[in-house]
Amino acid sequence: MKMKNLLIGGMSLALVACISVGGTLAYLSAQTGTATNTFTMNGLTLVVSETADAATSNGDYKQKLKSNTEGEAGTASVSTPELAKDHGNGIAYTDILPGAVMSKKPVITVKGKHAACYVFACVENSNGDLTIRGLDTKNWEQVTTANGKTLYQYVNGNEDAAIVPVDNADVDLPVLFTEVKLSENLTEAVKLGDIVIKGYAYQAYKNGEPCYDAALAAAKTAFGFNQ
Repeated sequence: MKMKNLLIGGMSLALVACISVGGTLAYLSAQTGTATNTFTMNGLTLVVSETADAATSNGDYKQKLKSNTEGEAGTASVSTPELAKDHGNGIAYTDILPGAVMSKKPVITVKGKHAACYVFACVENSNGDLTIRGLDTKNWEQVTTANGKTLYQYVNGNEDAAIVPVDNADVDLPVLFTEVKLSENLTEAVKLGDIVIKGYAYQAYKNGEPCYDAALAAAKTAFGFNQ
């Protein structure tokens, strides 16, 4: 997204009068003050974080925060490495038994002072043996899917994409989904890949008009759906 800089130049008028009195010259002058125009951009910053309920008591799996954070995940919040490497790398699930249903609750947050925007989420799951469940279809609508990736748009209970309004504080969007399940048909240990969740925001208005089409096209490009 490109923004053109606006440059406003000020013009000053000088009035000079020449008066002859008794052979002497007097010069009268006037000059305007300086008017400074300040332009401050509004911004957009997203963070994807995860929470998880305490692991099941029947021993179907174990979970803990990855990277630089110790201990069980519980309801602690961790951020994905793509967006905030200093807050951990998500949740690691280990010792998983076939049929286990694992708590996983990703949340997208529009941070701080921000412009009105459309928000999209991309979920990448290349595991045929892991199924995402509990999708919040009231607030997140599937847009497209390809090559193990699915693109969702934030709709906030509407049929059309919702606009997150301008705000001076963090806005937490509804949990995208609540759990993942491992297939019950596995007879031996298999290598499971990561489930990757990423967020994308795009300004909601250009020249006062909604720009959803541009937002959707940009989100698809950002997540590689147009390749």
